[in-house]
Amino acid sequence: MEINWVKEIDRTFSNQEFYQRSNYLKQEALALNGEYGYLTISENESVAVFPLILRKIGESDYSDFISPYGYPGILFDNCSNEFVQDSLYYLNEYCKTNNIISTFIRLNPIYNKVMFNENEDLVHLIQGQVVSVN
Repeated sequence: MEINWVKEIDRTFSNQEFYQRSNYLKQEALALNGEYGYLTISENESVAVFPLILRKIGESDYSDFISPYGYPGILFDNCSNEFVQDSLYYLNEYCKTNNIISTFIRLNPIYNKVMFNENEDLVHLIQGQVVSVN
């Protein structure tokens, strides 16, 4: 398993949206006084990409992750359900190692129709129904 914090992603996703593009992340990071980037988790051909903003917490050694406003969600490519679940485990491990005490991810209601296995470190909060009109 390979985990990296990068400024640009080196691949194109068929379902990539405006909220996941680096120019949008950069503007959101400026507004939130943070550093934008992508946490990428990969193994063999499977890839999970989390568009995130890293914010320092005051003068402490701690930070938090927040996804930009909108529906950036998580980009998955060539992923089994097992890899999807594992990607959150590795996100959590990355956070523990790097003094990141909280992660808030706004899932995309169209592309992230997955339920994550909850545990003591992960809470999946659902608020309301999403209606899409074609």
